[in-house]
Amino acid sequence: MMLSTSNPLQLITCSLDGTIKTWDYLDSELHDNVHVGHAIVGMTASTNWKNRIFVAVCKRGTHAGPSEDKSKEASSTMYSVQLGRSSPRIHKAVKLVRLGKTRPVTHIGVSPDGRWLVATSQAKVHVLDLNDTGDGFTKYATETRITALAFHPDKNVSRFATGEANGKIKIWHCLEQDMAASTAPSNTDQQWQPMALTTTLHWHAHAVAALQYTPDGSQLLSGGEEGVLVLWKLNNGNAAGNDAREFVPRLGAPIVALGIASGYESTEQEYVARLADGSAVFVASLSLKPTRTFSTIKCDATQVLHGAESQKHKAKPVALDRAAGHLVLLSGHPSTLQFIDVATRCHVRDMEIVPSNRVSRPDEQVLTPPSVQLVAFSGPTRHAMHAEWMATVDGRDGGVYTTELSLKFWQWDARTNGYILNTRIDHPHDKGVTSMAFSPYLSDNHLESFMLVTAGGDGQVKTWRMGTRTLKGSRTELFWVCRSSFAYRDTVPSHVAWAPDGSLFAVAQGMFVTLWDPQTLVMQARLATPELKHVHSCDFVGRKGRYLVALGGASRLVAWDLVSQSIVWVATDVHAMTGYGDGFLTLCWDENNSSALQYIRPSEHKVECTWTVPVKLQQTLINASTSTQPDALCLLSLRRNGALVGIGKAASRPPSQASSLHSVAMADARATLFDELFGVGEAEKERVAQALEADASRLHKVMGDVPLTAVMDLFATPPHLLPPMSSMLDAYTDTILPKRPVSSTLGTDEKMTDISTPLEEQVAPRLDALDHVAQARDADLSHLTAVFDKLMSESGDSALASDRPSSRGSKSKRGASRSS
Repeated sequence: MMLSTSNPLQLITCSLDGTIKTWDYLDSELHDNVHVGHAIVGMTASTNWKNRIFVAVCKRGTHAGPSEDKSKEASSTMYSVQLGRSSPRIHKAVKLVRLGKTRPVTHIGVSPDGRWLVATSQAKVHVLDLNDTGDGFTKYATETRITALAFHPDKNVSRFATGEANGKIKIWHCLEQDMAASTAPSNTDQQWQPMALTTTLHWHAHAVAALQYTPDGSQLLSGGEEGVLVLWKLNNGNAAGNDAREFVPRLGAPIVALGIASGYESTEQEYVARLADGSAVFVASLSLKPTRTFSTIKCDATQVLHGAESQKHKAKPVALDRAAGHLVLLSGHPSTLQFIDVATRCHVRDMEIVPSNRVSRPDEQVLTPPSVQLVAFSGPTRHAMHAEWMATVDGRDGGVYTTELSLKFWQWDARTNGYILNTRIDHPHDKGVTSMAFSPYLSDNHLESFMLVTAGGDGQVKTWRMGTRTLKGSRTELFWVCRSSFAYRDTVPSHVAWAPDGSLFAVAQGMFVTLWDPQTLVMQARLATPELKHVHSCDFVGRKGRYLVALGGASRLVAWDLVSQSIVWVATDVHAMTGYGDGFLTLCWDENNSSALQYIRPSEHKVECTWTVPVKLQQTLINASTSTQPDALCLLSLRRNGALVGIGKAASRPPSQASSLHSVAMADARATLFDELFGVGEAEKERVAQALEADASRLHKVMGDVPLTAVMDLFATPPHLLPPMSSMLDAYTDTILPKRPVSSTLGTDEKMTDISTPLEEQVAPRLDALDHVAQARDADLSHLTAVFDKLMSESGDSALASDRPSSRGSKSKRGASRSS
């Protein structure tokens, strides 16, 4: 994706479907749609090549096995694509020129002067002279895989920089030598390969993910997995020294892309870093301090470092604050939670649960950061805009050392508009916490309003309550304390759930589901069935929690009616479930990696409706519906890569038509280039004139009250006590010079004269000769007109066939018709 080099109000995008689209982002319209034919993996352009795009395409399914022919290995083909038809319907390019073939391309770029095309693939740099494409690409070898590419912005300095997987940055000077580089034999294939003069910069410990030159070319920005923005000073003669670089550390996540935001309206230039969690950070160029951050729903930036197997067993806590309508899940780092507004799908805020150092891994060993494992919110109270309490469980596997584990209680603070830590309990269970849940609102007594139940791997189930203590000054402090602890038949509890009225809570442990009275801790019932060998989750469903649904091993589901104490529903191949309305929802998978959701009403003993999702959902279902009707379903789930998926009409916003940006106006906007060339409109002139008139009358009134002696007395004051001279100049000149009437100074338009300077004629490159179109000369117009009249006067088809002009004449005739 990039801005058009000929029209900055247009955006050009390319995709794997083989199309190049040009968008008018002000009017939200598709301007052009060119089909290349193969998946596009890279794109670049230059102002020296008008309406021309250089792309790298890759044919799918060309990867070769070890026994196949080498010519069938994966490769990329470079093309020059000529645009210009400007049709929103898909069409072929005006002209498509093949430039060459290389190994799979990772980066592609054109030099600022438009002469050199550089493409990188693995550990190779391919350079092509666009003025003479007949010689093909020249290849240069590097030490390791190339991960970034950036050109120097000066047209007179033909050099580019590359970043490598070993953390080194190389500045290539091969273009400055006009491709007359020295050569040396290669040790790998015993062939001669060109060698280029390079300058090496090294600070990064891991792969360099992004490179960007500043507009003046004096500094080079780099970033990578370390999450540190590095500024290399290139024009001080010490490019590789410690004094030639500056750092912007702790940006929060690995850097994946860099850009420059030019200053406007007296603001300084800013550096923009796009991070791996999906956010963008703006850094001031003078103070090197982050000024603002734009973020959407963030993803875990550390998931790239861990393998697929570790991601399967990694905890992905998800919870819903029903009072505020906020969904809480992991942010860009496992130790941080993010709050998402379900209605607007906007990122609300981040909250760090575990203080952690965002350091990169040493060498290739992956560090195990502290992570949030579980999160739960208390039920909504009367007239509350947020849940009053939030509980989290965080920890880190210590390996041979002691494992860290903490249960934290957070209380909502309206003054800070966030949660503050109230109680921290280290090692609430000996072998980790498997589940926890807050009770519904139990009592108007603040100390008895909520209760928390936790289940641990040590076989214990613990209940937690609030307590108070008196401090100095007759102040009371609220905290949480363990109320009770119990176990059942040496089983390990895996899940806990509360009844809607808070009178019971259920514990899934072993092959049983036990029901307990939270006040007396007396077991009220024990449910078991041969279909469930091991129960790992349970929940109360129905209007008043009449039914209890349990999900166990072998993906079997059983639903009990607690009133009649009988089984009302049994199902297989169910991987997750959640309560909804009068029944519950079940999640099933099929062979095509898609998911099916079934709404089951136990009282009717049937499946009410089914939804099909074309992706494979994880075993986490969050019911965010505000209504119990099936048409108002709002279900949230996660995919394996951490992406958030919404199911139901209430979860999907109605599609809105794109609106034009022409209606967006800034107050007190400065004059644009078009205003300076062609003048501003009458309404703008009237507004400016009124403002000038008001300022002039106010100044005239103020200065009219200042006597002459008061101004002259300023010269008797010591200079170091005087205000700035710029503030006294107007007052001084008005006192010694006669003032012109205000009415005569208003309404006069200054005439500006445009002086057009002829542009220097540029020699058309050799590749541009392919687009040359012959045009008729003025001297040939009379002859062509006579021939045209003669042909039109002849009536017979045979005569027309016998006197048909040659192909060259017809070409000239078409040129004459266009000229006429």
